Amino acid sequence: MSVKLSICIPTYNRGPFIKETVESIVSQVRKANDEVEVVISDNASTDNTEEIVRELQQRFSRIVYLKSDKNQGADRNYLRVVSLAQGEYCWLMGSDDILVPTALDYMLEQIHGNHDIYLCNRTECSFNLHPFRDGYWLDPNVGKREFDFGQSRHLYEYFDAARSLGALFSYLSVIVVRRSSWNSVAFDESYIGTAYSHSYIMLSIVMNGGTLKYLRDHLVMCRMGNDSFAADGLVKRLLLDLNGYLRLSQLISDTNLRVKFLKVMPKTCPWYFLLRIKSISMDEQWSDIKSKLEQFHFSRWMIWLIEMSSRVRPFASMILWARIVFMRILLGVKAE
Repeated sequence: MSVKLSICIPTYNRGPFIKETVESIVSQVRKANDEVEVVISDNASTDNTEEIVRELQQRFSRIVYLKSDKNQGADRNYLRVVSLAQGEYCWLMGSDDILVPTALDYMLEQIHGNHDIYLCNRTECSFNLHPFRDGYWLDPNVGKREFDFGQSRHLYEYFDAARSLGALFSYLSVIVVRRSSWNSVAFDESYIGTAYSHSYIMLSIVMNGGTLKYLRDHLVMCRMGNDSFAADGLVKRLLLDLNGYLRLSQLISDTNLRVKFLKVMPKTCPWYFLLRIKSISMDEQWSDIKSKLEQFHFSRWMIWLIEMSSRVRPFASMILWARIVFMRILLGVKAE
């Protein structure tokens, strides 16, 4: 039997978590089912990741494991893990997340629909995987739906409905992609180092007229507070997103559609998060961030208010925000 689905896990020094990730997958694989494989690309981990994976291979023979001689960065690891896969579809998976029970059978059933991309939702959990919120990448009113991006109407509707960067393929563990569609994209090497090589490929599939099925179901439990890209601080983490998605927007030639794409970022970064960023940024960093926020069509009043708030005492800042929000409600203007 040919492999139908490869669970593709790029990893680096995730020894404390990867066992739970893999066990959440293999516990759902039926003994006689050869349709599923687990592929792990280890980016030269220096912890006990290899030892853990080797032990798991003794219990589940369809684990493919390759460890690099040196760390080549996240982007090349994303590309390599798919290159190692044999499945018709690849489910990209973060090495600290877990699948919910029955997720594997459900996805195997769904991919018989032969779409290029399947996108599910995640349940946000504490560091110890205690669930606290079900998130939605698209507007919660959008149910399970198929999008044919060969139709411009569907592109507009999808970007209008997107309420988070997860809808624009920022988050690995909710993406299932046809491997032949992934391989058909001519990769742009300049995206190495952006942390968004996978998003480049996914958006290229979309802009080339691919199809996507939005499942709406919450199939993944996400371990919050464990973002390896945030190791250098929130300011650099935000700049990673801003720089990455400004570059990705260049793949969209339709000006109006590009604006809709860029306007997903303000939905992802609320004012209180930006107020915190302003409080911990150096002047040069904030100047850079501000110029990029304007390119993403963040409202000018909000940027101005953030800057004003940072110049007054916290209590006065709260009063200032409350007054402006109250006045906007009275005037019938939706706060952005």
